[in-house]
Amino acid sequence: MGAYEFGSITGLESHVHSSTFEVRNYPNPVSGICFIEFDLNTPTFVSLQIFRMTGELVYDLHNKNLPAGINQIAWNTDDIAEGIYFSKVRIGNEVVTKKIIKAK
Repeated sequence: MGAYEFGSITGLESHVHSSTFEVRNYPNPVSGICFIEFDLNTPTFVSLQIFRMTGELVYDLHNKNLPAGINQIAWNTDDIAEGIYFSKVRIGNEVVTKKIIKAK
Protein backbone atom coordinates (compact mmCIF):
# COMPACT_ATOMS: atom_id res chain seq x y z
CA MET A 1 0.00 0.00 0.00
CA GLY A 2 1.41 3.38 -0.97
CA ALA A 3 1.26 6.35 1.36
CA TYR A 4 -1.25 9.00 0.41
CA GLU A 5 -2.53 12.04 2.24
CA PHE A 6 -6.16 12.76 3.07
CA GLY A 7 -5.99 15.95 5.06
CA SER A 8 -3.83 14.78 7.95
CA ILE A 9 -4.79 11.13 7.52
CA THR A 10 -2.09 9.03 5.89
CA GLY A 11 -3.16 6.14 3.67
CA LEU A 12 -6.27 7.61 2.04
CA GLU A 13 -6.30 9.28 -1.36
CA SER A 14 -7.26 12.96 -1.47
CA HIS A 15 -9.54 12.66 -4.55
CA VAL A 16 -12.13 10.37 -2.95
CA HIS A 17 -15.09 12.75 -3.27
CA SER A 18 -15.03 12.84 -7.09
CA SER A 19 -16.69 9.45 -7.49
CA THR A 20 -19.79 8.68 -9.53
CA PHE A 21 -21.01 6.02 -7.09
CA GLU A 22 -22.35 6.32 -3.56
CA VAL A 23 -21.31 4.25 -0.54
CA ARG A 24 -23.55 4.00 2.51
CA ASN A 25 -22.22 2.88 5.92
CA TYR A 26 -24.89 2.09 8.53
CA PRO A 27 -25.58 2.23 11.33
CA ASN A 28 -23.15 5.02 12.07
CA PRO A 29 -22.13 5.21 14.89
CA VAL A 30 -21.87 1.43 15.05
CA SER A 31 -21.48 -0.91 18.01
CA GLY A 32 -21.80 -4.30 16.32
CA ILE A 33 -22.31 -5.05 12.64
CA CYS A 34 -21.67 -2.23 10.16
CA PHE A 35 -23.13 -2.62 6.69
CA ILE A 36 -21.28 -1.08 3.76
CA GLU A 37 -23.58 -0.83 0.74
CA PHE A 38 -23.22 0.37 -2.84
CA ASP A 39 -24.90 -0.12 -6.21
CA LEU A 40 -22.99 -1.42 -9.25
CA ASN A 41 -24.15 -0.80 -12.84
CA THR A 42 -22.17 -3.77 -14.14
CA PRO A 43 -20.30 -6.70 -12.57
CA THR A 44 -17.12 -5.11 -11.23
CA PHE A 45 -14.03 -5.88 -9.14
CA VAL A 46 -14.44 -4.25 -5.71
CA SER A 47 -11.97 -3.84 -2.86
CA LEU A 48 -12.96 -2.72 0.63
CA GLN A 49 -10.47 -1.79 3.33
CA ILE A 50 -10.86 -0.33 6.82
CA PHE A 51 -8.28 2.15 8.17
CA ARG A 52 -7.59 3.84 11.49
CA MET A 53 -7.28 7.64 11.56
CA THR A 54 -3.49 7.17 11.47
CA GLY A 55 -3.78 5.51 8.05
CA GLU A 56 -3.00 2.06 9.44
CA LEU A 57 -4.82 -0.70 7.58
CA VAL A 58 -7.05 -2.53 10.07
CA TYR A 59 -8.97 -4.92 7.80
CA ASP A 60 -8.82 -5.92 4.17
CA LEU A 61 -12.46 -7.02 4.00
CA HIS A 62 -13.11 -7.67 0.34
CA ASN A 63 -11.21 -8.13 -2.94
CA LYS A 64 -13.28 -9.80 -5.65
CA ASN A 65 -15.81 -9.34 -8.42
CA LEU A 66 -19.37 -8.50 -7.41
CA PRO A 67 -22.54 -8.67 -9.52
CA ALA A 68 -24.48 -5.69 -10.86
CA GLY A 69 -27.07 -4.29 -8.48
CA ILE A 70 -27.07 -3.39 -4.80
CA ASN A 71 -24.23 -5.04 -2.90
CA GLN A 72 -23.80 -5.11 0.87
CA ILE A 73 -20.76 -6.16 2.89
CA ALA A 74 -21.09 -6.73 6.65
CA TRP A 75 -18.23 -5.83 9.00
CA ASN A 76 -18.32 -7.04 12.61
CA THR A 77 -16.80 -4.26 14.74
CA ASP A 78 -16.98 -6.14 18.07
CA ASP A 79 -13.22 -6.79 18.21
CA ILE A 80 -12.02 -3.21 17.62
CA ALA A 81 -11.64 -0.28 20.01
CA GLU A 82 -13.97 2.69 20.07
CA GLY A 83 -12.91 5.51 17.78
CA ILE A 84 -12.98 6.80 14.24
CA TYR A 85 -12.27 4.54 11.28
CA PHE A 86 -12.54 4.95 7.51
CA SER A 87 -13.92 2.55 4.93
CA LYS A 88 -12.18 2.79 1.56
CA VAL A 89 -14.15 1.26 -1.31
CA ARG A 90 -12.44 0.97 -4.68
CA ILE A 91 -14.69 0.17 -7.63
CA GLY A 92 -12.78 0.10 -10.89
CA ASN A 93 -10.67 3.28 -10.99
CA GLU A 94 -12.81 5.16 -8.47
CA VAL A 95 -12.44 5.36 -4.69
CA VAL A 96 -14.87 6.48 -2.01
CA THR A 97 -13.79 6.89 1.61
CA LYS A 98 -16.36 7.22 4.40
CA LYS A 99 -15.96 7.84 8.12
CA ILE A 100 -17.25 5.19 10.53
CA ILE A 101 -17.57 5.91 14.24
CA LYS A 102 -17.17 2.86 16.50
CA ALA A 103 -19.15 3.33 19.74
CA LYS A 104 -19.58 1.13 22.83
